[in-house]
Amino acid sequence: MQSFPSKWKICEGLRLVWRQWGDEFVVYHSGSADVHLLSPVVVSILRKLQAGPNTLNHLASELAIANGPKQTEEADVKEIIRLLNNLCLVEPCSS
Repeated sequence: MQSFPSKWKICEGLRLVWRQWGDEFVVYHSGSADVHLLSPVVVSILRKLQAGPNTLNHLASELAIANGPKQTEEADVKEIIRLLNNLCLVEPCSS
């Protein structure tokens, strides 16, 4: 069984267009022309990956700091990354 990659990035060549209404966010996926409704936690992860490649551990640590006592576990981040990968929004880094 292949291990889950630890470092991720936004898919190569992907352009995301964001809209926000209150606590709801939608992102337009330029490659598929799909629009996705995302939770604030998922948006936070996706925006961090837009800034540059990141590890699961670092993303979980950043979210724990941002959320205060409500910590986001690395397993939660892994599941979110899996979802974003299935939507073709993120991909593993080669290194």
